[in-house]
Amino acid sequence: MTDNECAARIEALCTQFKLPTVGAEAVNQFNRAGHGEALSSLLEVLEMEAEDRSQRRVTRLRNASKLPAGKIWGTLECDRLPSGLTRQL
Repeated sequence: MTDNECAARIEALCTQFKLPTVGAEAVNQFNRAGHGEALSSLLEVLEMEAEDRSQRRVTRLRNASKLPAGKIWGTLECDRLPSGLTRQL
């Protein structure tokens, strides 16, 4: 990944995490301090945070749905649903 792509991804992730100042200034501060090579490590940590947040969101939504364990899309019995709902699915 090029430096520009890395910087753009860091900024995008920080914006996603609602850290716009960090996203706007982190790359510049690292480069000014002579630690530009550390940006790939920073990006790796931010990617890990994004994945962790995604997994926690899935878990939270799954728990909120109160579906029984093992209930997945593949086990849905479409023949038990009204035809209009089946078309929407």
